[in-house]
Amino acid sequence: MAIQLSELTVNPNVKKVREYINTPQGSIEVYEPTLEMANEVLNIQKENGFDFASEIVEFDAVTLLTKVFPLLTNVETGDLSEEELEGIIANPSIHLLIAQNIVAQIISEINKLYAERLKAELASTETVLAQSDLLSTIPSIINEHAKRNPEVAKNLKEIEAKQAEIESIIEQEEQEKNGAIVEGDNIEI
Repeated sequence: MAIQLSELTVNPNVKKVREYINTPQGSIEVYEPTLEMANEVLNIQKENGFDFASEIVEFDAVTLLTKVFPLLTNVETGDLSEEELEGIIANPSIHLLIAQNIVAQIISEINKLYAERLKAELASTETVLAQSDLLSTIPSIINEHAKRNPEVAKNLKEIEAKQAEIESIIEQEEQEKNGAIVEGDNIEI
């Protein structure tokens, strides 16, 4: 069965529900994260000292319930005291634990997306470095080829002469430009 591309979007203005968890108090909605939500989760992780070197994502329960849950679910913490929050953490309902597991899965997916982005950036950087290395070897390859082929040696000398001429012209123009600026400011040299 094919997946329609149009179904693989998340409208940032409308929360798309990924999962419903039915509880006696009503349904907990776990939302499909937008890119903005994903970036916010990454920021929360960074604030809590997470980096990919540790290979483990850990949110303390308070951060999970007070920062991540309001972002990814319809669960509101309201004005809970620390004691009330600790009581909830110590005695969560089955429904809260299910929601935590789904949110943990979403966090894992967000981290996977982030890791894939880092891999792509690294691959791109490696490609640029390889191209730079290749370009830096061209002059030595030409010099080696010039040693064996008199025609290439002649062309290389002409290129070097033209390059020196161009550099001389550029230097002269810069000096004239600097001289004009200095004269325009009534400063004597």
